[in-house]
Amino acid sequence: MNTQTAEKILADLGAGITKTDLITVLAHNPGLFKIYCKLALSGKQPAAWRAAWIVDAYDEIYGGCFTSCIPFICSGVENEKNDGVRRAMLRILSRYEIPEPQLAGLIDTLYRLLWEGKTVSDKVLSMRILYRISCRHHEMRHELYDSIGMQLDRESKGFCSAGKRIMAAIRKEENQN
Repeated sequence: MNTQTAEKILADLGAGITKTDLITVLAHNPGLFKIYCKLALSGKQPAAWRAAWIVDAYDEIYGGCFTSCIPFICSGVENEKNDGVRRAMLRILSRYEIPEPQLAGLIDTLYRLLWEGKTVSDKVLSMRILYRISCRHHEMRHELYDSIGMQLDRESKGFCSAGKRIMAAIRKEENQN
């Protein structure tokens, strides 16, 4: 199957084809996974966000599929305009260790999304990824803690709930050290 065929399947998704069906197809055809990944980052809507949704769900079940794609996803999340594709990329990144060469650019992007993200998921997923990075790079903890704290009065309940949990985890880690 080529990219055009995969794109057509996703563009024509009807009531008869479910996410579970597509995940099963990907599980039996590993080569298809790469095609759907490329399609997810292609910008061709609506196939791109549907492909992102499918590969994110697939990786959630089968894990580890994106290890070699993480640098590409890190650079793609910065310029992604589609909320659904960006959310899927952030969800994927939240499950992986970010390679050191990609950290600087990604950290800048994540802080920008934490402060200026259009959706709650942009902000909360960015916060979670930044927290995971701060577990390796302790010098980031105070900046993350302060960034979350400064926004608690003006953000949604979902943001506040996630933010308070991360702030509590940071306080606990600081007290243990």
